Amino acid sequence: MMERLGFWFIIASTDIMAADATAARVMNHNVSKIRQLGIGFDMGLGEIRQNSIEIIGEKLDDLRIEWIPAKLK
Repeated sequence: MMERLGFWFIIASTDIMAADATAARVMNHNVSKIRQLGIGFDMGLGEIRQNSIEIIGEKLDDLRIEWIPAKLK
């Protein structure tokens, strides 16, 4: 992140699902395809819908980076 943005940043939230979904979006992942996030949302553990998560500080689009996801065998 330091190389890409010129600074480090912290994702903090009282809602762990929102924090994980936001981190996934920063890494340019499709949140709807991350099974664990969908399961947690369905269980009522937190919010993953982007329009329901308030981000304070930087804009999400300014933080997004190209990230190649690991491929599971």
